[in-house]
Amino acid sequence: MSVEITGKSTSSNFITLLSARDLTLTVDEPLEKGGQNTAMTPMELIAGALSSCTIITLQMYFNHKGWNYNTIEVAVDFDNTITPIIFNRIIKVSTSINDKEFSRIEKIANACPVHKLLENGNKIITSIIRS
Repeated sequence: MSVEITGKSTSSNFITLLSARDLTLTVDEPLEKGGQNTAMTPMELIAGALSSCTIITLQMYFNHKGWNYNTIEVAVDFDNTITPIIFNRIIKVSTSINDKEFSRIEKIANACPVHKLLENGNKIITSIIRS
C-alpha cells in the first residue's frame, strides 16, 4: 500500500499543514522552540501513529473475534536522542475476555503496520526540486 502525505509551510513560523486524501492536519512546535504551540510536534505524531495504529489493530481483532471491550488506551513514549530508539508502549484494555484470549493482545498489537514500520530498518530517498 502506498501512502502519500504532502506538507506545506504556512506564514506562521513552524506551523505546517499536512494533507492526505481530502484531510488536513496541522503540525507545530512548542513556544520554547519558536513555534506557536497550536498542534502536536512531528515527534509526537510518530508516537501518536503507533498509539492509534495499535488501538485500531486491536479493535479490528476484537471485532473479528466478537470480543467485547469498553476501552483501549495506548501510551507511547520514546527518546530520539539515543540509538537505537526504544519505543515504550503501554496498552490498557478494559475487557472481560479470559486469560488465554488476553495473552494474545501483545502479539496482535505487534502486528500493527506502524509497529512493523518502526521496527524494521528503512531508507529515505530525497529529491530537491526548485519551484
